[in-house]
Amino acid sequence: MHQISPKGLLLLLLSALPAVGGQPAPRGFIQIEEWTPDTFEQGELRRRRVEAGAGTRWGYRHDYRAFTMPEDNGRSPATNGHVHATGPVFRWQGEQYQGELAPALAVSSNVLRDQRGLDLRDIQPAVQLLRTDPALLEGEWLWGVRADSRTGTYTLLPVIAWRSDPQAVTALTLGFPDSTLIWNPHSAWALRIDLGPDGGSWRVRDREFDRTSRLQARRWRGALGIEWLPSPHLSLQASVEHAVTRRWRYTLEDGTRTEITPPNTTAAVLGIALRF
Repeated sequence: MHQISPKGLLLLLLSALPAVGGQPAPRGFIQIEEWTPDTFEQGELRRRRVEAGAGTRWGYRHDYRAFTMPEDNGRSPATNGHVHATGPVFRWQGEQYQGELAPALAVSSNVLRDQRGLDLRDIQPAVQLLRTDPALLEGEWLWGVRADSRTGTYTLLPVIAWRSDPQAVTALTLGFPDSTLIWNPHSAWALRIDLGPDGGSWRVRDREFDRTSRLQARRWRGALGIEWLPSPHLSLQASVEHAVTRRWRYTLEDGTRTEITPPNTTAAVLGIALRF
């Protein structure tokens, strides 16, 4: 599996994330998540995600996925399938409005390694703007828009959700496109359920950098996880994730577009977070 360079780790340490499990936001934060391999008859997917921070306003996120894609009638894929979405995350929150901007470089691994032919089209800005209004049951409404490629295509989606008090023992966000339930029965334990899209789109190159194409992956997932905080500086996470309605679209070496529909799958996700 691809290793993050020392330069990449340095960038990661300059980032920011909100706390998980309802805990207070740390001054420094780094989290690593690893998925078990997803192997099926036509291919395989491996994944690792690293997020880090030095506060709650800005951060850095690196999402690495390795697709093993099948040939089509003897024609090979036009990319090696190792893709990255890497870049800073900026957050802003006012009294009634909140926003997020994450301009990620979404490319194949050879682009990051050789840094050839980079242009503005390789940057994929995830943008979210939300408004909050009082709602029933001491909660609040979230209204707004979000643009990203988690559905497999970069698109603008409406956001509408009801959110309970995030500091309560049970914190619920119910809506579209994402829903989350976090239950904190004890200061050292948290249970979490997540539902929403989790695909992506990457601008990739072939080995000789002669062909530029797009790799697209659609997936919707539901995850049930548990988090253990043995100390204020350490968090261990484990979850079971089920992915459905999956589709991979990619270009072959002769320029033809093709797609496969991987079966629904269940994977384990292990994570560790350090706060300092």
